[in-house]
Amino acid sequence: MGKIVFEKWQIKKLVIGFVLITLFCTGFLIYATGDLYYDKIGEEDAWNSHLEQTEFNDSEYIETASANATEVTVGSYISTLKEINIKGSSYRMVAKIWFTWDGNDELDMVNNFHIYNGTINKLELLENKTEGDHHYQLCRVDFTVFKNFWTKRFPLESHQLRYYIEPSVDITQVVFKADEEDSGVSSSLSFAGYELVRDANCVYTMEYDSEFGDADSTHQDVTSEYMQQIEINRDGLGLYVKCL
Repeated sequence: MGKIVFEKWQIKKLVIGFVLITLFCTGFLIYATGDLYYDKIGEEDAWNSHLEQTEFNDSEYIETASANATEVTVGSYISTLKEINIKGSSYRMVAKIWFTWDGNDELDMVNNFHIYNGTINKLELLENKTEGDHHYQLCRVDFTVFKNFWTKRFPLESHQLRYYIEPSVDITQVVFKADEEDSGVSSSLSFAGYELVRDANCVYTMEYDSEFGDADSTHQDVTSEYMQQIEINRDGLGLYVKCL
């Protein structure tokens, strides 16, 4: 076989083509890396903004309306992440949720709360005790929350899963306070392909954008909400490679 000899113009075309391809790949890599970086920064901002969220900030109204409300301390402990359904836009978990308050013997929080934008699949009362005027209720809740997942960084994406506990009454009757000390996530929490990064909780006041037919209402329905959130990351490319 004879030696292949390229003409000068052919060599020039090859060099130019190689340079153009290299520049294109480098530019794409820089763009993609920057885009993913800023997407991650956006997730960090989203995490913090939900902890600082102030849906309703009329402090004068809140103070007046909740003057005679019962302050209920709410805590939660996530024990199981049962399902992440990205296609179905939902996730399912199990958590222990507790309520403590003083006075108001008529209050029954375990049977008077719901998961905002979610469904309670099963609720089991674990403890219900009263010592003097101090009340304590503990329940185990299996629930599903509906969520649109952001998969831009697949297969290296992370997801922030948050849920909201809302009482069946407004702030004139119940005001939540977060139990930040005892709330958390089980150290054995696991889900195939993901690892837990962090968790946090908080309480804030939320106003619905409807008067629910009450034309005399000064404010639309205002409630106290408890929120817990966790962040999970893909634990690597292993699961992704297996799916190929």
